[in-house]
Amino acid sequence: MAFFQSITSDDTHTLSNKASKPIAATSVLIANKHDSSKNTIELKINDGSTSYTFLKTVIPSKTSLSFDLPQYDPATYSLELTTNDDGGATAIDVTISGTRAFTASEFKSIST
Repeated sequence: MAFFQSITSDDTHTLSNKASKPIAATSVLIANKHDSSKNTIELKINDGSTSYTFLKTVIPSKTSLSFDLPQYDPATYSLELTTNDDGGATAIDVTISGTRAFTASEFKSIST
């Protein structure tokens, strides 16, 4: 199953929220669609108090990057992408491969 998100602003964007419909992500495709602006991206997981960076790099214009994700618990960590276009224009498409995971509360209600 694939999940898609289009990003048009510099910020930290939650791609998979641990508290609400987390995704057991296995890989991510990040495409910089802008014609001339590069974009600095940081792909990380965050448990609410600490973040752990998987990848931080600059993506040139009209370029995409595919990245296999390390295994992590999507009910413990949110998957986030921080973007910075260095004064240009953000035009990022993100496609996540994975499956819908259960939140801790959803899991508890199923297992009891």
